[in-house]
Amino acid sequence: MQGKKDCGIYQRMGALHRVEEIRLLATKQLMETKMKRKENSSFSLYKIDDKLNKIVVEIGGPDESFDNFTSSFPGKDCKYAIYDYDYVTKDNCQKSRIFFVAWTPDVSRVRTRMLYASSKDHFKRELYLTHEIQATDASAIENEHFKEQANRF
Repeated sequence: MQGKKDCGIYQRMGALHRVEEIRLLATKQLMETKMKRKENSSFSLYKIDDKLNKIVVEIGGPDESFDNFTSSFPGKDCKYAIYDYDYVTKDNCQKSRIFFVAWTPDVSRVRTRMLYASSKDHFKRELYLTHEIQATDASAIENEHFKEQANRF
């Protein structure tokens, strides 16, 4: 029997991140929904809870639409998201990009925005994500914005 493995617990500005557990959950969820989904969306949402001691994970189902994803971003609460975006290029090729979305609206509390800003790069790196959308309002999470960003890569 192997010994206990350090689950990658990091502390940033008082928030305890169990990033290894989240990375494994996110990877598993994305793989499962990628194989089962019927529509062009699969996503996971991550929110540092109000007590700042864990990360709450919400998982979108394989048949949820892009509109379900965008409606998951409340007006003033900050969140991170992983979104598996499928699109068709100008050459009519089917492609997919996995985006990291950092939702930090301007109307959220300054302390909360600072917490998310300070942990964003670490969180993104632990999830092995390279494509990012920084969103402070609803216009940054519109379908056209995702398509534009996906075509840039």
